[in-house]
Amino acid sequence: MEVHGESKNKNFILENSSVKLSLDRETGSLLELFIKPFHKDLLSFKLKSQFFRIVYALEDCRSHHFDTDEQKISDIKISNSKDRQAITILYDKLRSQKGVFKVIVRITIELKDNSDDFYMWIEVENKDKGEITQVWFPWVRGLTSIGQSPENDILAYPSMGGSLIPNPLSYFPRKGEATGYHEWTRELSRTILAKPYPGRSSMQWMDLCCKDYGIYMACLNKEGEYLVPRVQKHLWDQAEHLSLAMVKYPYIKQGTSWTSPTYILSLHNGDWHVGADKYRQWLETWLTKREKAKWAKETNGFYHLILTHQDGTIINSINDIPEILSEAKAHYINLLFICGWYKGGHNSIRYPDFEPSNPEELAKAIEEVHKAGGHVLLYLNMRSYSMSHPDFKKEGHGWAVKTFDGIPLTESWGWAIPHYPSYEAVCFANMCPSSQGWQNKFIEKLKTAASLGADCIIFDQLLVVDLCHDNHHGHERPDRSYGPGALEMLRRALDEGKKFNPDFELSMEGVVDIYTPYVAIFHSRVDFTDWSSPELFRYTLPWVTGVTGGLIDIGAREKLYQSYLLGLPLDIEIHTHNYGRISFDPGLSKEIKRVNKLRDRHKDLFVNGEFRDNVGVKVNRGDVIAKIFCGENSMLITLWNRSSKTFEHLRVTINLPKLGFTLCEKKHPEAFFEDGLTQDRLCIHPSSNNRNEILIDTVTIETNSIALIRVEGVEKVTN
Repeated sequence: MEVHGESKNKNFILENSSVKLSLDRETGSLLELFIKPFHKDLLSFKLKSQFFRIVYALEDCRSHHFDTDEQKISDIKISNSKDRQAITILYDKLRSQKGVFKVIVRITIELKDNSDDFYMWIEVENKDKGEITQVWFPWVRGLTSIGQSPENDILAYPSMGGSLIPNPLSYFPRKGEATGYHEWTRELSRTILAKPYPGRSSMQWMDLCCKDYGIYMACLNKEGEYLVPRVQKHLWDQAEHLSLAMVKYPYIKQGTSWTSPTYILSLHNGDWHVGADKYRQWLETWLTKREKAKWAKETNGFYHLILTHQDGTIINSINDIPEILSEAKAHYINLLFICGWYKGGHNSIRYPDFEPSNPEELAKAIEEVHKAGGHVLLYLNMRSYSMSHPDFKKEGHGWAVKTFDGIPLTESWGWAIPHYPSYEAVCFANMCPSSQGWQNKFIEKLKTAASLGADCIIFDQLLVVDLCHDNHHGHERPDRSYGPGALEMLRRALDEGKKFNPDFELSMEGVVDIYTPYVAIFHSRVDFTDWSSPELFRYTLPWVTGVTGGLIDIGAREKLYQSYLLGLPLDIEIHTHNYGRISFDPGLSKEIKRVNKLRDRHKDLFVNGEFRDNVGVKVNRGDVIAKIFCGENSMLITLWNRSSKTFEHLRVTINLPKLGFTLCEKKHPEAFFEDGLTQDRLCIHPSSNNRNEILIDTVTIETNSIALIRVEGVEKVTN
């Protein structure tokens, strides 16, 4: 390994036998990210190289900023140890068009021998009169093509359950002709992908890669602090290019300082799965894996229904619950997700009262569901307080999320219901989860729902993350208002719920890694559009099995198959035909039964197996997607034929060493095909091209259909 400066090139270089990072000797801008095995510098556009951005709130401008290429390094230190070396860069002041500011920045980068991970930290001290609101670090700018061409690149981004975006440079709009300020800002807003964590970003990592190598960026924070993984396409430059950044919001006031969590920038071999492996390995060092109640862990999904809606319309009555449960169970689903069970209806002007209209009748209906072998999930909104509620001024205003100038953050909802064409939007204030008053109120509402016999309560809107500036709520900084507060709410809620029922569980809207110790069922809201790819989360946290797939409505057969392929429980929400029933679509009804029958027959691998995405498995037909689940001595390959053709000679190849498996010495390998209608024993044999692979031949899969292959007689390789 070497750390050295080259005065001729004005670079400081940190490198080992695998990777190299180069910094401008004067500004500290990132000039080179070089992967040595592939002789590839990932930074192909050099003219606007950066490494950090500090956003500074001044009295007349809250978005003033300092970029790396405008700064001058005041000192550099190089340290060496037996197996690692590091470089520390110091800026004793920051410069901009508005002058020189007394802001001190210190950046440390560390690289170990035989590693492709650069560990990074940034420290910021504010000695000037403004406030530092954002720190972009690391900020990697100048990415045009990771592989040989942008068309073969993939951006793995953690929005909701994940997104896998092919050709990310073209995912954002082209340059276009922007002739004025409004056109420029409108176009610019469409070139940014920035979802906050812990919320609409489910994890703290992203990866830009081709099939052979890539760049992985992660923030290693265990507290749930606010973070925005940010991807931007930069326009109106000499060449369109991408940047990646991790953006923190530490709100550093005058006379205070902040030290970042650890960041990792890795130049790795392999595709995005390698980045996911790295992030998983970090999670497994500290994130609790709580064993969930059996009914929740093994659920095939839920049947979503509304009793009373916002306009007072009764969609379903309590007396309809037995009939709905009967239909759900006919489709191998035993969980009812009930909204609008409280006075005023769903999204009510009475929030957060959540008082049932007929508590005795509802409790009796839930008891009957239990007697029939079913379970009930009741809706609660953990975030909203109606501003029309008579108690809002007395208590809700004090608990509300406040903007930097002390104004409550609000939003409005209204529902255009098919048989009720006009509506008035209800205005809600967003509650801060760190506020003890709001926590106590919400927990009391949860106890009311649990006392009715609910097996599970959903924390709706937990995926919507705010920055609260009201220091009366007890959070140290705005970026610590939401995640840490929500974690405390979830812990308290689970403890209280289990006092009513030891098998009580929690659900939430969205999916977030840090909430998995408390939440059993994630209403993921995955829609499988816009490159939505929940396999990203599913692969990174394979022990989390309760993430629902896309909303299944009339005609949504494709979403059903996509959910099946990834082993996701189903989200059945029949909105068509004025909140009708699954039976309104006989074809969909038949396929739901087929999918869930397969899940039940192979629950040991769908639920307890490890989802490995498509790692180590290949099929000889491009229109057939295959995913693999691994147990101790068996494997399950799910198949979906998306084409309009029936394939009679499908071949599946499994690379056992890539999955950490070998053939069992005591048992001959066997393979079985099943599609919910037929079962067949298949021919399985070693590959003639690769002795580490096994081939499964003569599989027939019908047009636009699903199936699976189960393999026995393999075993994990133990170290």
